[in-house]
Amino acid sequence: MPSVRRRSDVASIRLLFVTVLLLTAAPRMGIKVGPMPIYLIDIFLVLTLISSLQIRSRLTHRKPLKGIVMALMGFVVVSEFYGIAASGRPLNPIYEMIRMLLAMSLFFSVGRIVRSEKDVLAVIKAMMLGAVVTASLMIMTSVPFTRGIATSYVFSWSFLEPAAETTLRIYSDTDDPMRGRSLVGVSILSGAFLNIGWPMAALLYQWRGRVQQVWKKGALISMLLTPIGIVMSYSRGAVLGLFFVVMGALLLGAEQARRGILIGAIGAVALFGFVGWDSELFFFERLENRTQAMLENPYQDERETARLFAYVDPFFHLQQHPEFLIFGRGQTYGRYGIADHAVFAKAYVAYGMMAAFLYMFLVVRAFSFLWGRAVQQVGRDPFARRFAQTLLVSMLGMLPWLTFGHAAVSSPRGAMMLFLVLGLVASLRNFELGKTVVPKSRFDVNAP
Repeated sequence: MPSVRRRSDVASIRLLFVTVLLLTAAPRMGIKVGPMPIYLIDIFLVLTLISSLQIRSRLTHRKPLKGIVMALMGFVVVSEFYGIAASGRPLNPIYEMIRMLLAMSLFFSVGRIVRSEKDVLAVIKAMMLGAVVTASLMIMTSVPFTRGIATSYVFSWSFLEPAAETTLRIYSDTDDPMRGRSLVGVSILSGAFLNIGWPMAALLYQWRGRVQQVWKKGALISMLLTPIGIVMSYSRGAVLGLFFVVMGALLLGAEQARRGILIGAIGAVALFGFVGWDSELFFFERLENRTQAMLENPYQDERETARLFAYVDPFFHLQQHPEFLIFGRGQTYGRYGIADHAVFAKAYVAYGMMAAFLYMFLVVRAFSFLWGRAVQQVGRDPFARRFAQTLLVSMLGMLPWLTFGHAAVSSPRGAMMLFLVLGLVASLRNFELGKTVVPKSRFDVNAP
């Protein structure tokens, strides 16, 4: 029996490794079967979930955040079926519901599979590799003289980039610097993914256990490329997330990740300073123009008002449509003429007001859980504490994306990233195992 369980554990972590790599590098890889796209990552999500269920977990019922996620899954199902009843068109809502439930299943899979330092190492290796791919493509598509290489040899393949024709047309029409793009998607989403993965690469770079040098060198490359890729999204939210990551590493005691993050940040500043902040290779004028518009004329641009009113319009809409208190009308039903450029508003439209508040509570609860484990030293596994610190910094980098963007609800791959991080948060409970005495760990600075 023990040998069977070991084989199950190995299979599960390998499947999770591939799933995380696909998510962070090329989550839209797939083919079309008739009108229906089939994504490779969805297949691996199913396989990972099935494999995780083979693992017997003593603490499954005590996992933090579990009840909130299960409640959200209920609102997803009810809302999508209400959308079917209201529209009379079942195919798209059922397809979107299945993909969203698969994205949420990553929370449960990760919470069961990740139970040791070795498991964490496998996940952050996959995130590091994905970040190298994403950051490299962000840089190559943004800079004029490398854009042709990326578009010709990467984005021209429809199984990697479903919108290959549109992408090639947009990026071939100009020789000017542009907002970077990756196989994750548009610049905002790619920047958010990089902000989440950056602290993980820094943890890998400073890993105190036995790790092959090739992985540490890969982590160093990732740390140097990631902040450049984030800046070349030319997204205010992504750049703000970058700032939060740096400040979090400095102020929250994330010793393992701090050095790596500072190396990457200083390297990026040095590069931009050496080439010149006003160089024709860069597109900083977009950041300047959009920030100026936000500060001086926030009500004259729909892109600004969509963010400003995303936390107000749902309440006015609810007065006229009280059924939205309990359920929305799913992802595919349509727009309602309200500002929805935030997780809160998008969740309200799709799944109802109660679900919108649950999303907010889920994030707050995750921060609270991490804070308790990141700052308390007594009785804590030293590795789990440092991992909690790294996750806390990653979530800080994700915060602007959740506050001013909606992909964590409207896009299955955005939801996958959210629930991957939340699953890692929940996995910290696996390191506790009800211990009252914590043995020495190689992550304990006082250990011999």
